[in-house]
Amino acid sequence: MLKWAIVGDVRQTFREEVLTGYRKLETEEGASAPVLAAAGHAWLPKDVEKGAKLLKQALAVDREHPANDAGEVEAAFERLQNLALLAGDYEQVADLLRQRALRARRMRRASRQWPCSTCCRPCQVRTAERF
Repeated sequence: MLKWAIVGDVRQTFREEVLTGYRKLETEEGASAPVLAAAGHAWLPKDVEKGAKLLKQALAVDREHPANDAGEVEAAFERLQNLALLAGDYEQVADLLRQRALRARRMRRASRQWPCSTCCRPCQVRTAERF
């Protein structure tokens, strides 16, 4: 979670001297989603295409290895969606929305424990129906 907190700081920083260091991160194969996201956010003000590519790579790694990201994956989706909207690439916007919904669904499922008695009523009804 600490790495994702750093990503949030990078995303909200526009000081060139800070971003320059994050642009030097190792983003070759095997890089983690937070490293790719931090580098992507750092590159966006200077090279939008490179920054977007790194954010897409971060989302791909997160798809394979999801983690508690404190909302930073959503921020990456949001930035990519905004870039696609500005470019008029509505197919990419739709694809990103589908990916975002799929991730939300997976994360909800992963956080549930069956049978549970503390979550919403529909879950309790489904649990009762299962037994």
